[in-house]
Amino acid sequence: MKMLITIASLFLLLLFGAPASAQSPPYVYPLTLGMSPSQVLTENPQRGMIVFHNPGATATIAFCPAGPARQNGAPFTCSVNGPGSINLLPYQSYTICCGGLNGPVNLTSGWNGVASTGAAPGTILELQ
Repeated sequence: MKMLITIASLFLLLLFGAPASAQSPPYVYPLTLGMSPSQVLTENPQRGMIVFHNPGATATIAFCPAGPARQNGAPFTCSVNGPGSINLLPYQSYTICCGGLNGPVNLTSGWNGVASTGAAPGTILELQ
């Protein structure tokens, strides 16, 4: 009888116990970027942080949000050293996270990437 009570207690604990906190791993996107801009991340409403990294030794790479410019609604092209682009020299990283004085940052948009030379490596870490 004592064994049955122990088994029932364990079952109830598993059934009604607090759920374990699941930790989302960073999702890794290894890239090969060319001299023409291309989409590197799709829209994601769950995105909480992005880390862009240039693991290459020679090329400058750039990332920019997909979408129109806010001031006039006109589309813009992602380009190295272009307006709206986050430029990364070799071995540099750039993190966009969380929020600031005005509240959380919306990171849900898609992102484009481009390189100063063809076949340049890039890495993105996406956290939710």
